[in-house]
Amino acid sequence: MSVCKSSEACRRQTGSGIVRLTASIGKVTRSEILAILRFLEETRSPGLQILGVEARDPIWLMTIALLRRHYMHKRTTISSLAHSSGTSYTTALRRIDRMVQSGLLRRVRQQGEAKLVYIEPTEDLLRNFQKYCQILKSRMGEIFGLGSSSAPEFVFGAAHLAARILTQPLPPATPLGLEAPLRILLSDEPTFLVLDRLAAEISVILDTEVETTVLEYEPLNQRVIENSKASCSEFDLIALDIPWLGRMAMERALQPLDDWLHDGRTNPFDFYATA
Repeated sequence: MSVCKSSEACRRQTGSGIVRLTASIGKVTRSEILAILRFLEETRSPGLQILGVEARDPIWLMTIALLRRHYMHKRTTISSLAHSSGTSYTTALRRIDRMVQSGLLRRVRQQGEAKLVYIEPTEDLLRNFQKYCQILKSRMGEIFGLGSSSAPEFVFGAAHLAARILTQPLPPATPLGLEAPLRILLSDEPTFLVLDRLAAEISVILDTEVETTVLEYEPLNQRVIENSKASCSEFDLIALDIPWLGRMAMERALQPLDDWLHDGRTNPFDFYATA
């Protein structure tokens, strides 16, 4: 199945009918893909339970789970992927083998750990799911009256509403009092890139020079590990991803926070519970 790339409303014949993509649909963003994955993941099970229907589809369940973790920049082991299948481990492994042979998944071994194998989606699977998301978004737009060429472009999900929630930042009540610049290590994620672009404005608000270093996902992970081995950290603030915490614990790159939490000045509710 292919998707028309024209900027005007177009139609493409499929095996069972017509799929229409209008000019108002546009490209599906990463945040929309995550919203669609969450929608697919969280609506199927309640629907089957309410209807009283038993329908196991391990390939679908594993695909949705894998893609959601992929777009969240999280790696997936074979065991965790099999666990999401809703079926037995051996059955899940057979389905994974079938998808690998079909060119939808690939096995990637962890460097230096031959027994640790991750499962990743191939470019074919990612491309196919992107097309599926475009079609789904188009259908949803048509059903709810947002898919006509005269309708404004709509966004699937609510990530874009965050900009309406945050207020204008204010200078801290107590100056930071730093003699050296505030050094921040960031990921090349869109959210952090905004912080990088606004470094000059943040410097004015904090009354302290701000220096940012931006790295891609894997180089950032390695840089964090290397920085933890130094006698003095090169950075004051570092962006982390939760999946890194296991490796950081093995590399002794983490320190206990007990003393900080007991000094009365730190609120434990400021920490992300999942971490």
